Amino acid sequence: MRRRDFLKTLSGVSATLVLSSSPLLVSACAGRSAKRNTRSTFDLSSVSPVDRSDHSENPTYVAGDDPAVPHEVLWNKNAFLASKTISGDSEVAPLVIVGGGMSGLFTTYLLRDLNPILLEQATRFGGNSKAESWNGLDYSVGAAYFVKPELGTPWQKLLTELEVDKLWRVKTGEDPVALESNIYERFWSGETARSQANKFRALEQYFQNVFNDQNGEVYPDIPYNDAQMRAVVTGLDQESFHSLVRRKCGGRIPTHIETVIEHYCWSTFGASSAELSAAAGLNNFAAEFGDLVVTPGGNAGVAERVLERLSQSIEPSRLRTQSLVVDVQARGNYNEVVYLDAGRDLKKIKAKAVVLACPKFVAKRLVDTFESDRMNAISKMTYRAYLVANVFLKKAPQKVFYDLYMLGNGTIDLRNVMTTSLQKKATDVVLGNFAYGGDASNQAVLTLYRAFPFEGGRAMLYSPPAIETYKREFEEQAVQQILPMLGLTSSDIAGVRIARWGHPMPVAKVGTYAKGIPDLLRKPHRESIFFAEQDNFLLPCIETCAEEAFWVAPRVRQLLKKGSSA
Repeated sequence: MRRRDFLKTLSGVSATLVLSSSPLLVSACAGRSAKRNTRSTFDLSSVSPVDRSDHSENPTYVAGDDPAVPHEVLWNKNAFLASKTISGDSEVAPLVIVGGGMSGLFTTYLLRDLNPILLEQATRFGGNSKAESWNGLDYSVGAAYFVKPELGTPWQKLLTELEVDKLWRVKTGEDPVALESNIYERFWSGETARSQANKFRALEQYFQNVFNDQNGEVYPDIPYNDAQMRAVVTGLDQESFHSLVRRKCGGRIPTHIETVIEHYCWSTFGASSAELSAAAGLNNFAAEFGDLVVTPGGNAGVAERVLERLSQSIEPSRLRTQSLVVDVQARGNYNEVVYLDAGRDLKKIKAKAVVLACPKFVAKRLVDTFESDRMNAISKMTYRAYLVANVFLKKAPQKVFYDLYMLGNGTIDLRNVMTTSLQKKATDVVLGNFAYGGDASNQAVLTLYRAFPFEGGRAMLYSPPAIETYKREFEEQAVQQILPMLGLTSSDIAGVRIARWGHPMPVAKVGTYAKGIPDLLRKPHRESIFFAEQDNFLLPCIETCAEEAFWVAPRVRQLLKKGSSA
């Protein structure tokens, strides 16, 4: 899948959108408040991906994912089920969707006319696409942006139908980089290393050619939907992204470029460029040479808009948070879904079809009958962690930018990624209120991304002392490195909040696509359990979530139509 668009003709069954016949529940254009349509009886404030609660009295609060209950239940599932009994009678539904992140929300939206039940274990929908609010500014605590879609594609039509295009701000042009204590606006012109300017410009041209499918270069569409593109992707999959860039540079990558690309791979994939498939790396990095779009609250703004529309067309009681699915079993002509509700009672739903819009390391614990080849593919998957810090500023930075890449001293040591990344700390500084177009009452939010691009990184996040250490390091980095470059000081900080994400980023290692792992992960189980998640193709971005929803929705519809006609 191009990060800039989708294929105009999707393979398989038609992916026609179901157009909404009811008016939109509109958030304010700036996204600052959730103006409710008086015709709606569904209050989104407590389940919206954008948390607009007042957090001033709890500044040490940690947002993100909370593994406590899932670990307690799923990592000892049989014992847990044996200790409880099903409460009440079984509910009956044509379709249950497990997981209320972007994949689950998109899938539910495309199939909303079937009145599905959507189950999400967290207190809010959105998955990794969540946001909070400070003084009227919605800011992302997770996924932040996507590439401007191409006109006429299903992705563009969906966003237009949802009127997301009325919320976003387009980011054009090159992002600045910070080297030592200076900011450079024209990195790809060789501004930081003038003696190597020709190599910088040549590599920039290569990425632009890939992005635009010109001069003999082909953009690697992932997910791939035809044999020709599969061949392109699997060909690139034979080497790492670092190896590909090294070849394009004639054997040696200029140090600053190597650092930029490595830091990009950390924050985008949670992986080193040396372990990442060239297909995945090129898919994302080349797209950075196009236009990006940002909504207030990052991708949570999109998630909230989908949820608003769903609340108009689906019975509110079928959109359920704090509902942890524990077990999914195929029982002949129906499936049993057992989940733990908000009151910690076990409930059961009998459904003709189930869509697992959750990570595969969760799915394998829900379904006991997975095929050996699928389980083997899941066992090869790697997920990585990252932290986000949002720094609230009493006044706006002197420089206007979207993403400021932190190069440190401009060098990188790929021999020990763990040590190097822990030393580098945050590598991206995003202007969290960029989507407001400067209307921020002279206040601003800086969003700092810090990845843990190595095995074992997730375990380093989940203890109170660790979070306090990381918060202090974020604050020190902001005060010592970042704010001085932006004409600010420590006195301009009004507060800092942390979000942690234990395993949101699946890593497409070298050989992932050539081995056909996505085919094994994506194929339906026993013809009635489907999979719609970004980790089907190990490509962590909102476009993958939407593409997988487009792929799975008509197949679910076909199954349910077949069942009703029988």
